[in-house]
Amino acid sequence: MATILVSGGTGFIGRHIIRLLCQLGYRVRVASRNPNKERFIKGFCHEFLTGDLSDLSFARKCCSGIDAVIHLIGILVEQGQDTFKKVHVQVTKNMIQASKENGVSRFIHMSSLGTRPNAKSRYHQTKWTAEEMVRNSELDWTIFQPSVVFGIGDDFTKRLYKMFFIKNNPLLLFPLIEGAKSKLQPIFVENVAEAFVRAIPNQKTFHKTYPLTGPEIFSLKEIILLIMEEAHLAYKIEAFPFHALLRTALVLLNFIIYPFLGFKAIGQNSNGEFWAIYFVSWLFFLQLLKKDMKRRILFHLPVSIATPFIGITEKWMKNPPLTHDMLLMMLEDNIADSSEAVSEFDLKLVSLKKVLPDILESLHY
Repeated sequence: MATILVSGGTGFIGRHIIRLLCQLGYRVRVASRNPNKERFIKGFCHEFLTGDLSDLSFARKCCSGIDAVIHLIGILVEQGQDTFKKVHVQVTKNMIQASKENGVSRFIHMSSLGTRPNAKSRYHQTKWTAEEMVRNSELDWTIFQPSVVFGIGDDFTKRLYKMFFIKNNPLLLFPLIEGAKSKLQPIFVENVAEAFVRAIPNQKTFHKTYPLTGPEIFSLKEIILLIMEEAHLAYKIEAFPFHALLRTALVLLNFIIYPFLGFKAIGQNSNGEFWAIYFVSWLFFLQLLKKDMKRRILFHLPVSIATPFIGITEKWMKNPPLTHDMLLMMLEDNIADSSEAVSEFDLKLVSLKKVLPDILESLHY
C-alpha cells in the first residue's frame, strides 16, 4: 500500500487524517518537531520522524521513499522564530523541493478559507503565498481551504468556552467586538479528514482548489450563544456595557478601595461607629457583587476600543487570547460554497449543533 507523509500530523486535524489513512490501509509517516507528540498518534503511525521542516535536509529525509505528501503545517500565532513567513512559506517551499527531488508528484496542501492576495491579515497573506508556490510547482497538487474546523479537541471552541469561566475571565465579562456579526461556516473535522484522504488517488482533483465549509452559516455571536446555552451558563447581552462598568466598579470597590480605606483607618485609630458602618457597607457591596456575578455579561465593543487592549495583551502575554491578526480575520465573513467538494468527495456534512454537546463534555475532563 502507498506510504503517505503527513506534515503536522500530530495536530488536531492531522490526528483525524492519520486514523482514517490507517483504517484504509495506507502506511503513514509523520514529521514533527516535538518527539513528545508521538503519543497522540500511537498505534496509527508507522514512522515518526523528529525534526524541523524549515531545514531542507530534514524535509528531504521525510520525503524519501513515499508516494504522497499531505502538508498540514500552519500556525495562528507567531512565537519567537516561528513566524508566518517561516512556517507557511519557507516550510512549504522546502516540502515542494523535497518532493520533486524524491520523485513524489502527489501533493495535498491545507490552506485556509479567506486566503487571497489582498488579505488584510498576515496569516492569510502568507497562506496565499504558499498556495501560489504549490500551484506553480508542477506537482499533482490539490489545495483545501477549510473554514473553522470543529470537533472534540478543537482550539476554536475551547478558546471561547474557557473564556466564560472565572479563572480565565475574573469579571465574567465577554466583549462582542463589533457585535460579533461576522459569518462563519464551521466544518466537522471528520469531514475535512475524509476530503483529504479521498483526494489522494483521485486524479480529477489534481490542480484544483476546494473550499471546505459546513452545512450551516452562523454569526460568531450565534456560536457564542450556542456554547453558553449548551453549557447552561446564564448571560445577558448589552448594547451599552452598563453592567460591565458596574461590575468593574464593584470589584474595584470591594477588593481595592475598601481594603485601602481599612488600612488607612487603622492608622488613624478610627472609632467603633466607623468600623460598624465600614463592615456593614462592605458586606452590602460584596453581596451585590456576588449576586451580579451569577451571569455572564456580553457587551458590544467597538473595534477602535478593542485594538489597543489587544496590543497590550500581545506585548505582555505569551499566549494572548486574541492577537491583532486574529482580530482582522474575526471581522471578516468566512463562508463559501463547498458543493463541489461535497459532491466530489461524497461528504455527509455534520452540523455543529449535533457535535457541540460532546465537545463541551470533553472539556470537563
